[in-house]
Amino acid sequence: MITVALAVPSTAWLPYARGPATADAWNAALTGVQGGLAAAQIAVGATVGSGAAIAGAVLVAAALGAATTAILARALLRSGLSPLLASLLAIVAAAAPLSAWQASSPLGAGPLTMASTLALWWLVSRPSSSLRAGVGVPVALVALLAVAEAVAHWRHGSSLGASLQVMREDLGLIGLTLLPAWLGPAAPQVPRRWAWLGLVAVTLVTTPLTPALRAAVLLPWAWWLVGAGIAQLVAWRGRWAGRWAVAGLIAWATLHSAQVPWGHQRQQAALVRTWAEGVAAHVSPASPLVVAPSAQGLLARALVPEADARTVAPEATAAAARAGRRPILVDMPTRDRLRWQGVALDEVGDGLGAPLEAVLEALPRGIVAVAVISQDAAARLSAPQWRALARIGLRLADAGQPRAHAVVGLTGTRVEGLEVAQAGSARLDMQPGDPLGRTGARAPVDLRLEAGSSRVSAWLRGQPVLEDERGLALLFFSTRGDFLAWRSGPLPSGLDGPALGGGPRTRSQVITSLPCVDIAPDRGAAIGHLAQAGALGLVTSGPGTIDVRLTRASGISGDVRLATRARPDGPTLSTGQHGSFALAFPSSGAMGLLLRGAVTDARATSTVASRVCAAWPMLHPLEVTREPIEMRVAPSLEAHFGYGWHDAEVEPGMGQFRWMAGGRADLLFAFRSPGSLVFALDAQGPGAPEPGDTVTLAVNGVGLAAHPLMPTRGIYEWPVEATHLHAGPNTFTLITTRTRRPADLRPGADGRTLGLLVRGWTIRRQE
Repeated sequence: MITVALAVPSTAWLPYARGPATADAWNAALTGVQGGLAAAQIAVGATVGSGAAIAGAVLVAAALGAATTAILARALLRSGLSPLLASLLAIVAAAAPLSAWQASSPLGAGPLTMASTLALWWLVSRPSSSLRAGVGVPVALVALLAVAEAVAHWRHGSSLGASLQVMREDLGLIGLTLLPAWLGPAAPQVPRRWAWLGLVAVTLVTTPLTPALRAAVLLPWAWWLVGAGIAQLVAWRGRWAGRWAVAGLIAWATLHSAQVPWGHQRQQAALVRTWAEGVAAHVSPASPLVVAPSAQGLLARALVPEADARTVAPEATAAAARAGRRPILVDMPTRDRLRWQGVALDEVGDGLGAPLEAVLEALPRGIVAVAVISQDAAARLSAPQWRALARIGLRLADAGQPRAHAVVGLTGTRVEGLEVAQAGSARLDMQPGDPLGRTGARAPVDLRLEAGSSRVSAWLRGQPVLEDERGLALLFFSTRGDFLAWRSGPLPSGLDGPALGGGPRTRSQVITSLPCVDIAPDRGAAIGHLAQAGALGLVTSGPGTIDVRLTRASGISGDVRLATRARPDGPTLSTGQHGSFALAFPSSGAMGLLLRGAVTDARATSTVASRVCAAWPMLHPLEVTREPIEMRVAPSLEAHFGYGWHDAEVEPGMGQFRWMAGGRADLLFAFRSPGSLVFALDAQGPGAPEPGDTVTLAVNGVGLAAHPLMPTRGIYEWPVEATHLHAGPNTFTLITTRTRRPADLRPGADGRTLGLLVRGWTIRRQE
């Protein structure tokens, strides 16, 4: 309890990880038994904490850990250890990685560990002579365990191997060395037969559990056997062995504590806490938070006032959208799953996030903090925000100056860092080892910062981290160079970003519900009306196959592709004529399909209960403003390419491009609201044009002007009136009269039919 109170952050609970937790660990789903245990501990913590739900939940976890340690110490007395050695070994067990995390985080299986330890104590307290089962019971238990593991391995994979790996990390080399010693001769009163028989029984009972949960239940029994091994060694080595054992156990506990990244934990807790506070402050009954069952999702929910009215479960998101609510999603796994379940998403508006001063003032000492501030954003900073920037090294003389700023400093030092401040724009280049002003620290990474009149950018190790972000941005690193997180926004009062790590911004908002059709097993259903937006979402209840028959428009063949990231254990897609396809999936889940071509009718059958939903090919719609939207061909734009395209290719020094696979190809764009715009295409023909060769654009089937095909690369522009567009997905069809098949001109050359070579496009509002 004292260790948790003094060393563990009470501002946020942490996920389990060996070393510093990663963004994936914070996003990992807590389901089944582990999810139920976490929910129960958090609920009790909210009652105990009297408004401080997070600190209360950490207190509950610490109390469970302390009680477990005390019970284990009592049980270890029956292993032959003295009271002092039993207490020290119980502390060693409590300081081991998994147990130490469970004693400081309500996301662990503390209640299960305590229950297992109570069972151990009760069992070893029984007289050893009362076990008169001979060899029949042990042999039967071992046989049952072998059968259970074989069945589990056949159905979904056994967790025993992974559980033993977690236990090995907790026991360490010292514990694994001491463990076999319990096999030696013991005093008659030591109930070792009960202990190992109970261990086999518990291993059998925990077969359905996940590796971490199973290890949490088995570890008390393993520690008891380690205690029996220490007792054997002390008995063998004589009177002085007990003193050496005391010193060794103290050193062992110290080694466990030294492995915990205390500083990194505090840094992560501070960053995730302010991130969650920024989320909680902006949700409402009309815009509830979709609570993902993950460490960061549960943390955000704990901070939401009136959480029952202001939060929804992921499975209730589509129903909330149909009721007119606009749920907010804040983590990538949930967003990428729900977008295929009958909802359309948009970016969250400006202002959703934590204020600059709250983010900076919550940080502990020793974080390398970077601030890139545009000239416009500097003019909006308040006095408290300038003071917060001074905490990371901004020169006081520069405070209040509406200039572009780039600052790199160290939190908690309050001395000048490395800074550039200029009117109009500022650039700061930093190399590893460069002094960070007067902080005494040195730069841990290669970084380039650029601040302009209204936008900022940052490059880490030569790769863009933030490009043309409006307003200002903050980046945070450990002194070892670990990229902790970033925040940005047009307004200093609401800075947004992923909770941790250098990934993309993850927040989205549901803007409308989309129709879905439920399919009974081995029954067919018409789904043609769902395919008009260019994509389909499939939700399956278990392993099986979905067969979809598509009817295409005349002359359209189509090429259906999975929109979700391919995995070795993921669904398998096989296509047939006109883009019809069969999708075999090994488990339940949600997945998306890009239809890549107009569909006039479709019918689906499934071997298991499934749901097919209309979906948008792209994640978010575009908002056409005064500033042009420039989009260059890249893997991230795959959803914008419909029918009639070859795969992307790379030209060294020029970037990526795509050929049209003939004289007609579709581009797909979703717009937030229809408005008159200008579409500018960066393209070139497959060869020298002939008189009369043209390039034409059709928008949602309405043909626009035909431009003469240029002899070289050029820009083709078309004004598109708002009457030709609608909110949601739109189809822009490119038509060229000039195509070429290089193999017809030169044997052995490219055998594909080529239309236009497209490098990108720009969309801007009509003036």
